[in-house]
Amino acid sequence: MKEESEFNKSEICFIRPCLRQGDYWHNAMKKEGYNTVIPYKDYNLFMRIIREIWFGLDLPKKNLWYNPDIKKNNAKIYFVKDPLMTVDFLLWLRREKKDARILLDFDNRVGANINPDDLQDSSIEKWSYDPDDCYQYNMKLKPNGYFDCYKIKEKKKIVYDIIFVGRDKGRAEKLFQLENTLNELGLKTYFRISPNRSYLKFKKKYYRPVITYTEYLELLAKSRAVLNLMPDGQTAITMRDYEAIFNGIKCITNNSAIKSFRLYHPSRFFIIGIDDINKINDFLEKEFKTISDEELDEYKLDKVIYKMVNTEKEFCDARN
Repeated sequence: MKEESEFNKSEICFIRPCLRQGDYWHNAMKKEGYNTVIPYKDYNLFMRIIREIWFGLDLPKKNLWYNPDIKKNNAKIYFVKDPLMTVDFLLWLRREKKDARILLDFDNRVGANINPDDLQDSSIEKWSYDPDDCYQYNMKLKPNGYFDCYKIKEKKKIVYDIIFVGRDKGRAEKLFQLENTLNELGLKTYFRISPNRSYLKFKKKYYRPVITYTEYLELLAKSRAVLNLMPDGQTAITMRDYEAIFNGIKCITNNSAIKSFRLYHPSRFFIIGIDDINKINDFLEKEFKTISDEELDEYKLDKVIYKMVNTEKEFCDARN
């Protein structure tokens, strides 16, 4: 493996849609010194709808939608993120960048976006943070890297005991039930549920607009714990878990596999369905066991990217 000092960020380009104005991911990547580019020329919601109809009808000349800035880019390595990604785009990218290394990099569970089995070009690597998806689709395993630039610099006066900020994803009923239970136990909560897509915001009365990542971090800074309610059966370590441990915030989760996470400690994680919900106040009062910089370093974005670039081998499961 190369020395970390040889890690050349200028040789790497990340391709990912800009999902909203002030996209936190693109902003963070630029702060970390990486080059990013959007895959398509859908610069506003109207154009994005037209493009999605075009792609959905499988109309010809899809390359008319591809961002011309990609052709001008001379990176040696391309990380292509899964949101809104298509097989056609990846094959086009391979034709344009014959000598480049291309990694299809999943930050989400398979299902919402591209199916890795549909990509038959073996020269394009497939990576995911989810061990179950890696097993099912024969992908390489990597952890979710946390953006060090988003680490909370100063904790604020505690306002909430537990917060949840996220999209519905079929969890709303469970979230409301859990919030009622927590409120009955005397805890102050802030649950903000947004629609899966912005155009669905009027479908449910309780839907709230998506807030910026900066606004979310401000909420996190004045909370004792964050709730990470995952779909049944999902066992991966997610970004919510990393947000908690990097910022010294407690995490309440229904992921029983968190017990196998290297950074698990009963003072950091409360597991719904295993830990006694009636003792959650005791959990919140317990001092958060400090995590060393060396332990956290393995899960920083730079470290994860460095290992993916220089080893080409999958990581050990973060749960073991």
